[in-house]
Amino acid sequence: MKKILLLLAVSLMIFACEKDDEKPQKMWDANKMVLIKPDKSAFNLQKRVVNDGHLSALEIVKQAKLLRFKAFYSENKKLKEPQTSATIGIADVQKDLEKPAIKFWSIYIIFENELIRDFTHAENVVICTKTKDTIAYIPNQTLVNAREPIKKAFEEQRYEDVYKMFDELYTFRPITGAEYKELMKEGKQ
Repeated sequence: MKKILLLLAVSLMIFACEKDDEKPQKMWDANKMVLIKPDKSAFNLQKRVVNDGHLSALEIVKQAKLLRFKAFYSENKKLKEPQTSATIGIADVQKDLEKPAIKFWSIYIIFENELIRDFTHAENVVICTKTKDTIAYIPNQTLVNAREPIKKAFEEQRYEDVYKMFDELYTFRPITGAEYKELMKEGKQ
């Protein structure tokens, strides 16, 4: 009788575990990394500098030290006045030289089951070297286009989709500091 009870208990435990495995995952993942990759209009990934003076995607990732941007939120609270030079540091551990891509912890997007707007609602995002030279940027339209799909997926608790969209939608383009200033002056950023 003890063997039968033991087998029954084990069977119930296995059945319970299988049921749990079938439930969709609705948790944010603080250890997940998301990517900012070069856009599809890419340039030669092998060369250090492409003919027009832009760095290659690989070289941008290697030299990236800061992400500078205009912030409308801080700690997920709307600012009275935008902060024009908010920064996020980029450590060597955040550089994927094989893809190439810049990696960020997912807590910049979702933290404690809350959608974080500090970066997702930013504008004028540029990638800079340690000397603060602008070497790439994320077009404002790219950021705007990603907001609603990310918000919708978050509200539906499809967190993996949020991370996937970040990986696919947030892309950078090479640019020089002078070119970026000109874009800003023309209102084309």
